[in-house]
Parts: sequence; structure tokens; C-alpha cells
Amino acid sequence: MKGADIQKYLPKYLSAESQKELFDDVKKFVDDDDTYKVYTTLLDGKSTIYQGDGLAGFKFYYFEKGEVKTSPGLVLSNTCDISLENDRYLPTQILYSPIVSLSKYIDLLQKNGMFEDRINSHIDSVRRQEITSIFYIPEFQGRIEESVVFLDRISNMRNSAEVTSELLKDRIFTLSNFGFYLLLLKISIHFTRIREGVDRRTA
Repeated sequence: MKGADIQKYLPKYLSAESQKELFDDVKKFVDDDDTYKVYTTLLDGKSTIYQGDGLAGFKFYYFEKGEVKTSPGLVLSNTCDISLENDRYLPTQILYSPIVSLSKYIDLLQKNGMFEDRINSHIDSVRRQEITSIFYIPEFQGRIEESVVFLDRISNMRNSAEVTSELLKDRIFTLSNFGFYLLLLKISIHFTRIREGVDRRTA
């Protein structure tokens, strides 16, 4: 994600002042070595699962091995969509993607035979949020090390009061306003790029 290209992806509903502030924040994250503050502790202890929450108790099914493992994941579902306070005709599902430590990801790249210089270049791009399918998570001291979220490996599980209660027993982090906007930016670019270069006329 290049700094010069960010502005065209910003939400259009923001005021000019808010849009400039968000652009400056995102550009700071991209341009500076400082990882900026992407987390908040103000929502610790809340009984709501928020979009962008990092939770430790998600189930992942690995089809190739036929295994089910419990590991951390990042919530992709909209907060309102999975709120238990909203009436639904059918039970909702929580969408989430795996959180993998950056060190494990680097180990995987090395095992796959990628040369060191290419790994270093790729990881630099990951940290700068330039890889559209990967959401980079900086270290949150005492809670999580540098990690990545793979947006192309989405899982889902049934939502219920029991599930919510169990997941919230081990909430790793909640994103700040800036972190949340950054996630929405990455999701928007990954899933909804208008300029895909495909002509879809009906005739």
C-alpha cells in the first residue's frame, strides 16, 4: 500500500477534516518506522465482540490434514452483525481469520526455500501494509508479538451467547480507532477493488 495511493481508498462519508486526519495517520504508519498506536485498552472487559478483536479461542479446520486446532484469530464480522442484541431470523456466524506470529511466517518462508533477501523485502512490505491479503499486527507488549492475519483464509463458527462468553474469556486485543480504520482499509482493498480491469458488460 503506497502512501501516494492511500487517499483514493479512504471512506467518502468522512468530513474533509476527518479524512485528512485519517490520511495523515495512515501515511504515518506507512512512512515511519514507528508502528503507531493501533490498540486500545478502554474496551477491556466489555461483553461485546468487536470487529477487529483478536481472540484466542477460535477453531480452525485444516482440510488437508483433517484436523481441528484452536488458535488465535481476528474477527472480520461487523460488530452489529454479530451482536446478540439484534433479532435474526437465522443464527449468525462469526467470520474470522488466523493470526500467525511473524516469526512463524518467516520460518515458513525459509522452509519453502525463499532467499533471505527476498524474505527481508517481503517482510518490509508486510510491515508497511502493502500486501493486500495480509493484515500486519505490530507487537502489543505483554499480549501479542508481531503477527500477521491472512485475509484469504477465513473461517466461521456459530454465534451464540455461550460462544461469545467463551471467546471473551481470552481477548488478546481490541483495535483503536486508527487500528480499526486501518483494518477496514485493508479489507476494502482486498475484497472490493473497483478497478479490477475486467469488462463485465451484459452484451
